[in-house]
Amino acid sequence: QGTSAWPTIRNDNNPAPQDPLDPNDVGSPRDLATGFAGARPYFVIQGEKPSDRLGGARGVGDFNGDGIPDLVAGAPFGDRTTRDDDEGTAYIIFVPSPPASIFLSDADSPDFARPAMVRIWGLNPDDHLGAVVAPAGDVDDDGYFDVLVASGEVDSADAQDAGFVGLVYGCLLYTSD
Repeated sequence: QGTSAWPTIRNDNNPAPQDPLDPNDVGSPRDLATGFAGARPYFVIQGEKPSDRLGGARGVGDFNGDGIPDLVAGAPFGDRTTRDDDEGTAYIIFVPSPPASIFLSDADSPDFARPAMVRIWGLNPDDHLGAVVAPAGDVDDDGYFDVLVASGEVDSADAQDAGFVGLVYGCLLYTSD
């Protein structure tokens, strides 16, 4: 996870840093906190393991009842085990207040570094669950936003790569007490 909360992007064709705040200086490192013409994200979400291919994050509204909109993100090459089986993983991430970087590699940490989230794994090798993630609105009209997680490569009992779309209902997962 490193010491910096913001990744640095370097152009290896001209690695000599000049002015990191100058968007015309293609050789300088680009710190996402200050570079790119002053654009500054609130936080960064870093994938859990190498080759998980975390991406496709979407805002979903308040999934867990804490009053803060949450995110859903997919890592279609995520692995449940130490084998490289690509079951896929979907994450419902509870955005902290104030916003701070989230390192999914801390998901199994026994201490307070563990990010607040729901992690959903695919069941079988090459399911690639999380290839598609999307907000679903409040499907069951209970006041909590719901989430869709999907993959076109999940097998059914009768057909290979039949696909799967799962609806995850939001619910109260937070109390201020």
